[in-house]
Amino acid sequence: MNRTLVKKARTMLIDANLSPDLWAEAVGTANYLRNRCPTKALRKVTPEEAWSGRKPNLAHLKIFGCLAMVHVPSGQRKKWDLKSEERIFVGYCKTSKGYRTVDRKTKKMYVTRDVKRWRRSSDCVDFQDSGSTEMDLNPSVPPKVDTDSNESTGQSPQPSVKTSPEELRRPLRNRFPHRNIFNADFLLFQAQVREQSDPISYEEALNPPDAKEWLKAINEELASHHENQSGYSQRQGIDYEDTFAPTLGYSSLRYLLSLAAKYNLEVDQIDVVTAFLNLNLNEEIYMELPTGVGDENNKYCRLRKSIYGLKQASRAWYRKLDDTLRSFGLNRLQNEPCIYFLRKNKIFLAVGVYVDDLFILSNRESSKNELKMALCERFKMKDLGKAHWCLGIRIVQDVETGTLSIDQEQYIEEMLHRFRMSDWKGVKTPLDPNQILSKAMMPRSDGEIKQMHAVQRSRRLPVGIVSRFSDNPGKAHWTAVKRIFQYLKYTKTAKLVYRRTENALTVYSDSDWGNDRDDRRSISGCVVCHSGAAIAWTSKKQRTVALSTTEAEYMALSHAAQETAWLRSLQSEFERRAASLHSYATTVEPLASAPVNHRQQGQGTST
Repeated sequence: MNRTLVKKARTMLIDANLSPDLWAEAVGTANYLRNRCPTKALRKVTPEEAWSGRKPNLAHLKIFGCLAMVHVPSGQRKKWDLKSEERIFVGYCKTSKGYRTVDRKTKKMYVTRDVKRWRRSSDCVDFQDSGSTEMDLNPSVPPKVDTDSNESTGQSPQPSVKTSPEELRRPLRNRFPHRNIFNADFLLFQAQVREQSDPISYEEALNPPDAKEWLKAINEELASHHENQSGYSQRQGIDYEDTFAPTLGYSSLRYLLSLAAKYNLEVDQIDVVTAFLNLNLNEEIYMELPTGVGDENNKYCRLRKSIYGLKQASRAWYRKLDDTLRSFGLNRLQNEPCIYFLRKNKIFLAVGVYVDDLFILSNRESSKNELKMALCERFKMKDLGKAHWCLGIRIVQDVETGTLSIDQEQYIEEMLHRFRMSDWKGVKTPLDPNQILSKAMMPRSDGEIKQMHAVQRSRRLPVGIVSRFSDNPGKAHWTAVKRIFQYLKYTKTAKLVYRRTENALTVYSDSDWGNDRDDRRSISGCVVCHSGAAIAWTSKKQRTVALSTTEAEYMALSHAAQETAWLRSLQSEFERRAASLHSYATTVEPLASAPVNHRQQGQGTST
């Protein structure tokens, strides 16, 4: 063990170009890092975790020998002295959450918590070649090495430590455990998660085999900039402080589609070409031209109009589109800013807005065409005809049979292929009932699978469960994620079919009781149906611990009532019908219907 640490310390000193006089610090840091790396002897568990029972915190790790800008406390400097000074990071303090740093000029050692900036440096030669290797060190016992070996590193000088009273500005928190605790499947999956389907640089875009297509797309985008005269002068327009822009949610989209099926309305889709380039700017903003645009004498430009990436672009586009649709006589829903409607002389017209995609449905084809023509006069738009694809959802409408179905089969197949899971065997359930997930035991694939519950509600709960552990995952969570992907493959052909029915909003509520092993809180779930299929569903952990199943079901019913109230506000603009709310627990009905105080609700203990 001693030789292993000395080899690591020697490599660290050479890499940082530091003097051998800092060998004790290098050995201590090497041992500190080794205790936080998985080992085969402990079945790929770190010694730190085996000792303390907790995963080691890796958020504070820094490169040995890097430069640190350390804040100097007011009591240790004069009025006109610098508030920070540059030191070299050489290790971690064992008695406090601080860093061991050495001054490059005085060669004194400090322990500090307040470091403003870190940067890797290769210019530490002046520290090693300063003409003298003598340092302000007091001969003492070298730092104790926490290993299971009885070997000793011998006697050595020990730096005098000067502790800074300052506190860390940012709290340390758990990060991902070392990647070696996962198997080869996880490493392959993790690499695929990080893999980008689109090129991330100009040079990569020009590599075969898609170089011609990407170059064509670049030229078309530049042509749009020139057409809108982007980049030469300033004009009045939007306010930079406004950055938020609403988008159409899944529930709102599904409600529009259910209305289309109920009243047999065809849904059309139009796309605004380069929407953000239609907006004027009143700020003075300059942009560095990307590679392949301009020359050495013209590397910067001043923006005349908005461009993709500006914080105010989305908000400004929404405001402009909102003013345009209102000028056409459409009204915006009070509780859904991305749905507009018009009722006039037996004409019904509704528009759903998702950024630069518009979904139009009407009982008269002429009304839709008039709106399309009016929008094309204001913006450069592309008429996509009947809606077939939106937010990863495929839309299939059959006017003759009066049905409209949505599914995510194509999206799931593409995702499984991207993660090399196309050949995996599907399973019938999204979670293993015999597996218990806890914080004491997930790779960042939850961002991909979060979109998978847009069609099938049974995918919502498992995604929510595994997402709780995304900041500190373990092997059990990775196994749970793989099972969700297998379940997606098994259910990829699942569809929601809306029909021409007269059914009103129907809401179903349910809850478990204290199944979370970490905090014993229950999970509420509800499903809202309209036109023969579900349009909204939620799965949410309750805020407090329920003392009984009845109390858990009652809180779930309250959550379902909130969801119903919001959807009723949407429905009231289109149709006047009551909504029915149901609970799977019969014991909740007296609580919800009778205005009395029920003190006894069958309280018990969750085991």
